[in-house]
Amino acid sequence: MNSKQKKEITKRIKYVTGQLAAINKMIAEGKNSLDIFVQLRSVESAFRKSIVETFETEHRLELAERIVEELEGCPGSCGYCDLVDTLKRDFPKLTLTQVLDGLHQIKKRSK
Repeated sequence: MNSKQKKEITKRIKYVTGQLAAINKMIAEGKNSLDIFVQLRSVESAFRKSIVETFETEHRLELAERIVEELEGCPGSCGYCDLVDTLKRDFPKLTLTQVLDGLHQIKKRSK
């Protein structure tokens, strides 16, 4: 994680921490549950954005590098050709979870 990513995620965590404190206060004051729900969804959104912005680019690059390595090292009968071909074909539309799963599968194969 580079320094820009560290600053960004730290900023978001501080924001979310403040938001959670405000939600806790809303609960203590007996505020409307719909208002609390809206604020909780906002916190959820902030966390998701942090995860995606901070880790997706980094892991997509790593997966792309691994796919290239696997393609270059596969004689065509490695047993993982289908996985690598699928990851290569679907790469642009993979979610962060799918990227991480793909990395996990390729790393497991490399051991």
